[in-house]
Amino acid sequence: MLKKVLSQLISYCGEIECKHEPSELVFKIYESYIKKDFINKEHLDYKVYNCEALERVTEEASKKHTLDTKQTLISTSRFGNLFLPGESGLTRDYLDYGDLRNSNDYVLIYAVDVEENSCNIRVEYDNGRRPQNVWNYPIKNKMFWIIPTTSKITITKNKGNQINCLFTTTMQYV
Repeated sequence: MLKKVLSQLISYCGEIECKHEPSELVFKIYESYIKKDFINKEHLDYKVYNCEALERVTEEASKKHTLDTKQTLISTSRFGNLFLPGESGLTRDYLDYGDLRNSNDYVLIYAVDVEENSCNIRVEYDNGRRPQNVWNYPIKNKMFWIIPTTSKITITKNKGNQINCLFTTTMQYV
């Protein structure tokens, strides 16, 4: 008997124990926030300029993915998001439907500074003939998620008392 997997969606989730100061990452995102330096104003995506800590986070998460899949991921864009108390992210996908061939394959979301039990990451995906499946996961500091860009992603309402800070990078595999 011959078995051939035609389609599957795989998400990765884990913790990164980088030797970095979260304050360095938070500062880079706040710096763009103060300057109103947007990549996408509709989604409040703030530019994140290169810094060593961000490179290490992306590298560590990519390594964990590569161990399982043998695919190398390269970063295509990066940005930060700040969610004030009571604020939530818009539902979005990171797939470029106008140019699927050159579109991103995965999105990496890293929790830089998030108040415990204040919000979730919500992933909506289709599973063959069963559309609109939902996966909710509580967001904690130093956690990362690598999610296929075919999924819709929402950061739920910040129910905490502090500003939640997330780092996102889109990735393609080579």
